[in-house]
Amino acid sequence: MCFFALMCLLLAGQSERQFPPIGIIDFYGIRTVSEAQVHQALDFHEGDQISGDQFEKKVQVAEGKLETLSGVKKARLTFTCCTEGTKTILYVGIEETAAPCRKFLPAPQGTVRLPAEVVQAGKDFEAAFEKALQNSDFEEDDSQGFALFHNPETRAVQLRFPVLAGKHLAILRDVLWNSSDVGDRALAAQVLGYAKDKQSVVPDLLNAMQDASAGVCNNAMRAMMVFARYSPGAPDKKVRIPPQPFVEMLNSCIWTDRNKSAAAVSELTKERDPATLAELRLHALSSLVEMARWKSLGHATSSLLVLGRLGGLSEDAIQKELDRGDKESVIGAALKAAPGRRVPLLASFSHQRVGSSILASLSEAGGNDLQKVTSKPLPPRLSLSTSRHVERAHAYPIARPAPIRFASRAPLSCFLSLLWFVRSNGRRHQIRPLDSYWNCLQSERGRLLICRQLSAELVLEPG
Repeated sequence: MCFFALMCLLLAGQSERQFPPIGIIDFYGIRTVSEAQVHQALDFHEGDQISGDQFEKKVQVAEGKLETLSGVKKARLTFTCCTEGTKTILYVGIEETAAPCRKFLPAPQGTVRLPAEVVQAGKDFEAAFEKALQNSDFEEDDSQGFALFHNPETRAVQLRFPVLAGKHLAILRDVLWNSSDVGDRALAAQVLGYAKDKQSVVPDLLNAMQDASAGVCNNAMRAMMVFARYSPGAPDKKVRIPPQPFVEMLNSCIWTDRNKSAAAVSELTKERDPATLAELRLHALSSLVEMARWKSLGHATSSLLVLGRLGGLSEDAIQKELDRGDKESVIGAALKAAPGRRVPLLASFSHQRVGSSILASLSEAGGNDLQKVTSKPLPPRLSLSTSRHVERAHAYPIARPAPIRFASRAPLSCFLSLLWFVRSNGRRHQIRPLDSYWNCLQSERGRLLICRQLSAELVLEPG
């Protein structure tokens, strides 16, 4: 169970121990349990004025009560921002007994830490970000391939990040993969989003999507969401981001995972790649429909855009239905175009993440509107824990095969794509993104490590 330090930001103008009242309550993860039953058992109601006094304890009690319902394994309450009139939105996540949640990587234990000037930039960003939130200044420009807020103070700090990313690229990567400091990992993910060579850091950010910390995962996904929106002049400069990890995240039990992955998938489906759309129909249709029906249009829009494309609607037709507020027409088109029965994806491309969390991310103002982005990254350095209780996957024995040599990158990519498929469908443990394998192959030690890892995936016949 955890809280984000920035919860206090929306208390401006409120009494010291009160949060904005609840304006919307919505649900996700419900498949076989009755939503009405969950709603009836919920201790919070629309219109409730939330007191800061004993808040965490009240949420724990409310989650525990929901977990007594038949078929409910775990409940997660997420308080986020904002409805019109700056009221709180409560998302109730249900993990059903028959649909266990994903487990993610155990937290790393390394001692590497960020340089002092990066840490200071993170603190400066927090301070400026607080003022921006208090002034409801959420407008953002992503046109350069990284986030720049309209707020002058916040923007000035963000303009320092590209320089820091170039100067400390190696240590930022090291921290993201290996540091035991969750705040350092979250800040590293945020700053890597400002790297000059965006394609080169995609493997690092994909791996961070598997982090035990919600803040690290959120910052990594948000950086790649901005990459996906980036439209450079030359087509070959477009950042290539595999959609599969985001498709799988749409079924997460963690609200911020769903929020950011939906935004990323809405960008990654603009070209309507048939394979990506087929994977979404097969693995994430139920979750997309569930999120599209959320009362907050800012949080539902990304899922509605994806569903419209699944339903074969033109972009103009989708926008017309959204302008009319007719969600069901978009949802109906997607369901009509989906042959047969579709089920949520339960297998992960890595470890899977478990544990209770209150993601009180009151910095998620306004969702992920594509014209005026108002969904903010989590604070880069959190004073409170954001890790989950993580189950370590079974460790497979590592063999030592003979070195494997590849004549060119093309067959290597095909071979590793096959391994990605085998691991995903065989539910094995962590696999690095394909590009990181290629980079690793440039060193003798890297080649040996890859051979060892691949030997745990497939039994290769001689010859």
